[in-house]
Amino acid sequence: MPSRTPRRFADRPTLQRLLAAAALAGSLALSACAGTPRADEMPSSTEPAPSPADSAAIAAGEPAPPPPRPRPRCNAELAQAHAAGKTADTATVERARVDAGGDVVRVLKPGQFVTKEYREGRVNVYVDENNVVISVSCG
Repeated sequence: MPSRTPRRFADRPTLQRLLAAAALAGSLALSACAGTPRADEMPSSTEPAPSPADSAAIAAGEPAPPPPRPRPRCNAELAQAHAAGKTADTATVERARVDAGGDVVRVLKPGQFVTKEYREGRVNVYVDENNVVISVSCG
């Protein structure tokens, strides 16, 4: 008499189709949650028309004036002047961030591993072995 062992997942293609359909339904449900932004929330793609003075300068063959340069987000000179030689306590480090105009600040110790990516609004406070500020930079 042949042994009767139950066959698990006897119809594997059907199970695979069901799982694929469930995954598709889940991804469609998630994409429906994202919604479409309203027209007043989207940025405008129209640019203002040039002023007559700009048109005249360009028509006369003169180069257009360069766009205004954005204000640098971080300037470490003032922070360097106030923090150098002081102990890097919470108040000194925060004042260095504010003086430099940075968004975030990090204290870097000798031999510490650091990331090398440049972040415009980040203030770096370098300290020596005694936790005394030796320099301040941006990035």
